[in-house]
Amino acid sequence: MKVRLLIFIFLLFNIFLKSQSFSCEDFLQTIEGNLRTKIDLVTEEYFNLFLKDSIKIPEKNEKEIHFLQNEFNKKYPNRITKHCINSKIFTEGKVEYSSYCSEKTNIVLIDKVENYYIFNLKAFEIDDYLLFNINNETLYFFNSIPVILDNGNTLIEIKFGSEYSHGVNIYKFENEGLKNFNVEFSRQYNLEKSYIIKDWANRAKILLKLVRYDLKEVSNTFKDGVKYEYDKERYCRKFLVISK
Repeated sequence: MKVRLLIFIFLLFNIFLKSQSFSCEDFLQTIEGNLRTKIDLVTEEYFNLFLKDSIKIPEKNEKEIHFLQNEFNKKYPNRITKHCINSKIFTEGKVEYSSYCSEKTNIVLIDKVENYYIFNLKAFEIDDYLLFNINNETLYFFNSIPVILDNGNTLIEIKFGSEYSHGVNIYKFENEGLKNFNVEFSRQYNLEKSYIIKDWANRAKILLKLVRYDLKEVSNTFKDGVKYEYDKERYCRKFLVISK
């Protein structure tokens, strides 16, 4: 009887702790960079007012790839090949020259947008994108293909769920040089929807709808431990606007 009572008390205590640990106020963000940018938490109604101004992102034109590859090879011979990079690269806030070759690395030109040739780099557990800026002949690394705006002067990457990124990265070329803004969000929150819009002054704004679900215990057929799944009736939703 005492054992059953202790088990019952233990289960009640666990349920209490679980209910206390889930809080919509537990929302963290880490910001880095030198580009002056603000992040506003807004209501869903205010968020929806912007959606009519969303930008339609153009799709890649696969027919031009062969032409683009020949064009790039002619203008920049041996700069970026299937297995090698011999170029200036932007890394850790500065530009450095890099000479790198590996048969285990596969680099493929996939598109050209504005003043950027876009390459896909694949290796063991790596699937990144390289943007070669023809204005300064420098490579920029991204986890996903960024949106290119303002005649190539603004690069916006929205990437959630990867090992290295769970947020938004912005590059902005200004008169005084390249500026960067990066924000990482709590990994409990996942991206539900994202938009990029332009306001009346032609300034880009990034709209993010983030969601975090609580976990609930469910039956485990294999009896190999406790099993959880998302509780779709218990959640937090955040509406964010990122702007300059």
